[in-house]
Amino acid sequence: MKKLGSYSYLLNVFCDIVVLLLADICAFLTWLGKDFYLSINFAGYSHIFVFITIFKIMCLYAFLLYTKPKYKSDFITVIYIFKAATVSMMGMVLIAYFLGADVIPRVVILLSWLYSTIFMSTWRISAKAAVQSFIDRDFFKSQLLIIGADANAEKIAIRLLNDASINYKLVGFIGCHADTFRKEISKFPVLGPIDDISEILKKYTVDEVALTSRCLSDQELSRIFAAFQHRKGAIFRVTSDLYDGMVSYCSLRERSISFVPLISSYSTPIWYLPVKRILDIIISLLLLIITSPIMILTALIIKLTSPGPIFYITKRVGQGGSIFVMYKFRTMRERHSRTRIERWAKKSDERITPIGGVLRRFRLDELPQLINVLKNEMSLIGPRPESRYYVSHLLKETPMYSERFKTLPGITGWAQVNFGYAASVEESKEKLLYDIYYIQNQSLALDTLIALKTIKTVITGKGVR
Repeated sequence: MKKLGSYSYLLNVFCDIVVLLLADICAFLTWLGKDFYLSINFAGYSHIFVFITIFKIMCLYAFLLYTKPKYKSDFITVIYIFKAATVSMMGMVLIAYFLGADVIPRVVILLSWLYSTIFMSTWRISAKAAVQSFIDRDFFKSQLLIIGADANAEKIAIRLLNDASINYKLVGFIGCHADTFRKEISKFPVLGPIDDISEILKKYTVDEVALTSRCLSDQELSRIFAAFQHRKGAIFRVTSDLYDGMVSYCSLRERSISFVPLISSYSTPIWYLPVKRILDIIISLLLLIITSPIMILTALIIKLTSPGPIFYITKRVGQGGSIFVMYKFRTMRERHSRTRIERWAKKSDERITPIGGVLRRFRLDELPQLINVLKNEMSLIGPRPESRYYVSHLLKETPMYSERFKTLPGITGWAQVNFGYAASVEESKEKLLYDIYYIQNQSLALDTLIALKTIKTVITGKGVR
């Protein structure tokens, strides 16, 4: 079964390529007729179809269609395919334009989008139905284990089983020391106490674990994680109230989800970090070239509108706790005293200059950090680097804060696009939740999503805080 699961990813990619090419051919056939292959339009397409197909596969990847695809419901699969096809349609227009193949009719591109959506949805749903007729239907369900055996555990189990995006099968519950012993909950078995978790895992396949009990002790948490140490691919989900206990007090507010993926034993592919580094270098160089007029203009405006240096140069804590010098455009008024007063940044800060407010709103003050990226001190995407002053305090007051130093800090990140600036220790604890999620779930798909959210903020000037 595991072998079949491993090969299914490669099979998905191969079938997607075939289906996408078939969709393009059908689009030409519909619009130009049976002799479409003799037309100048198809000749233009034939010169760039490789680039178009690669871009479409990247879109499917970015919309998570290769991330545990067998567990996704048919409904969510069709939604993701629709989104990926829409983005790839716009990409097809740009690729055709920049590579000089603008002879491809717009109607063909529109038909390709329609056929891609229909064909991709049909083959994936049909293939899943066909496989289900030969093997156990549970192959397409994520095997869920609930840690906890109280009313809260029951409520979360019901909510997950009713999730429209993922097909779950509940293996059962495991009780902690504070739970009243019960043989079953909502007709699902209580498999035993946490002390027996190693033996329980020998009998059952587990893909996801939901930690639901606030009464879990440090010893019980250690026993749980130790039991999954050699089980690659298992995802741990942690409720917000348990996160409070793990990361000290944290106000999650209404905007935060109450049930979030936090820790995963999924190992990052060996190719991910080298590919990410190559992309960092290429994109940073391109951005420095493209934005150089904006940076020159920004430097002149800063110099003319307020006394002081153009750049704000500060020391920040990077990967592994190393110290590096970070560059930003100066957005605050020059201090007359050499003594630095450390204060949390605020949205309406009296220290910010008028031009500084504009730079911050559109994230233009971060552009000089592209130099830090080229020096391999930062990445384009990762947790935002903090000063030594705040790090020393947060390490004392916030458990798990050191997790942020496992990867290169970034110009933008999952916490930055979902939370924004932290203005207190409590908000830093809340922001840490997003940073740990990113570190434990790094992928090109997640990086692409963060990049798209950042682009939206830069263009509109409307981001989180």
